[in-house]
Amino acid sequence: MIKKLLLLTGLTISTSLWADMDNRCFLNAEKIFTASKQQAYILANCERNNILHLVNIFEGALPIVISQFCRYDRNITEHQSKSITGVTTLTCVLYDNEPRKIIKAK
Repeated sequence: MIKKLLLLTGLTISTSLWADMDNRCFLNAEKIFTASKQQAYILANCERNNILHLVNIFEGALPIVISQFCRYDRNITEHQSKSITGVTTLTCVLYDNEPRKIIKAK
């Protein structure tokens, strides 16, 4: 009886650990101008381990977005547009749908 209970418990818990990396979270930064609205969109529509695909993001915002949302143990791809200067496409694996916290120096 205990073996069956342990088996059922193990199967139930282990299924929640599987990550679904088949989904892509797409965001056109040109249509959502402010960073707070972009974060709200990611929070509402994306899940951990989705592929985050940002288009029309300005080059200066890339380090901030990458440090807030991307996993550093997976590929991070940037592509600069040849026709529009300063506009870039970013793809990475989403670390979490909430941004990382900023630790300020005391």
